[in-house]
Amino acid sequence: MKPDLYPTEHTKTNRLIFLFIGTLAFVYILIRAVTLGFTYDEVWTIDWFVPLPVMEIVNYTPASSNNHMLNTLLIKLMFIIGGESEFVARIPNVLGGLMFITFAYKITSRHLKPFIGICAFLLLLLNPFLLDFFSLARGYGLALGFQMWSLCYLVLFVRERRQRYASISLIAATLAVLSNWALMNYWIVLFGIVTALPFLFRNLYPQKKQVAFNFVTALTLLALAYEPIRKLMDKGELYYGGENGLYDDTFTSLTKYTFYSHFETPAMMLALDCFLVIFLLIVLAAFYFNRIFHTPKNVLLALLALSITSVVVQHYVLDTLYILDRTALYLVPITFLILCFSVNEFSVKWVPKVVMVTVVAAFGLNFFARANFYKTTLWSFDSHTEEILETLNEQGKRTNDTLKVEISWVFASTFGYYSSRNKYPYIQFVHKETDTSRVFVDYLVNLEHGLPKSGYNPFSPKMRYPLHYKWKEYPEEQVIIYRVFTDSVTEPN
Repeated sequence: MKPDLYPTEHTKTNRLIFLFIGTLAFVYILIRAVTLGFTYDEVWTIDWFVPLPVMEIVNYTPASSNNHMLNTLLIKLMFIIGGESEFVARIPNVLGGLMFITFAYKITSRHLKPFIGICAFLLLLLNPFLLDFFSLARGYGLALGFQMWSLCYLVLFVRERRQRYASISLIAATLAVLSNWALMNYWIVLFGIVTALPFLFRNLYPQKKQVAFNFVTALTLLALAYEPIRKLMDKGELYYGGENGLYDDTFTSLTKYTFYSHFETPAMMLALDCFLVIFLLIVLAAFYFNRIFHTPKNVLLALLALSITSVVVQHYVLDTLYILDRTALYLVPITFLILCFSVNEFSVKWVPKVVMVTVVAAFGLNFFARANFYKTTLWSFDSHTEEILETLNEQGKRTNDTLKVEISWVFASTFGYYSSRNKYPYIQFVHKETDTSRVFVDYLVNLEHGLPKSGYNPFSPKMRYPLHYKWKEYPEEQVIIYRVFTDSVTEPN
């Protein structure tokens, strides 16, 4: 008789371990939501879309990919209830983080062997790039929370074959899409799977009612999504993506930002290749131990494979871009769950322990090397905004002079946000990067590395300011404040 691969009983000690891990992860998310300064895209959302009437938010007037519908609506509600602040704006995604942790716990504690379940729970929570978004006022964290809810009920549907579980999974996926359009591929594939299973296994899964519900859900999402997506396409707002390929764009971007870096290194690429090899070998070996098709592992594997395939097919057929970094994050939980469900099916006892300890240790070391309470990886250049403003204002106060400060355009959003809400009487901003007139400034705040997907190229102070020096530097973020000598200013070429 085949042993139960998905035990639900845990000792009190195991439950306390889950609780301890989940609590630490949530506290980390919560503290960051309080301590992180606003980022460029958060300010864009707060200043441009939250103040709009509800119908204009819903029908995307104006059309912008930075308006994540459900997230924007919830921030608007939070501001009405709790007033405007960074933390209040981030509450929806903090709750998304709590949702992610809760349903990750339900999956890993109820459907995996105790040791593997604890390792799987750790693995899902040890990605610093993924955790970033639960502390930001963006739709990605909210979408990931709904996705984990969806995955939890998909697993339950596969195991217990109840119609309501498939329905809940699809509803949660719909909410994920409304939180961020990047989850549309996930929704389409999930819809296909929960619709196809009743036909593939007629004796196991409900049919008529389930299929009818699926199509009602599909029509509801279509009604809500058609106009926004049409407008986004017409305005060319779906511009964030890559053109080089699945490995070079999707996998590489997820890897470098998991390492909290804007640039990939040979060591990072080696780590990616090692993970992919381990993942493929474990998944293939799992088929030797369990060849039943309709298992959670195989359904999740189909979900991942079809999601990736849909991205590639759309690129060649519709000329869409490959998903990058934050828009590809929804692939990460599915991948980790497949790995853990595959290891769970091994009957050789030592292999699962070696694999899980190795993978968790690698991700754990990386997490603790990158964990922080002051910056995010994609918008690391915004991590010192308030400190820079206060430092410059204090310098102006000390010299009793209003300092003329030029900033790289990537700082304009956050510097403008804090300047409009706080008083910095000794700072006057000069936006002259593209001006052809003679420029007089006292300080230049510059980001020294490029942001290719955002169209930012670093500005060299030597182009206009032959006499300058580094007054203050943030080397990790490559942000430098230059002291400029006015007499050195030259006419632009």
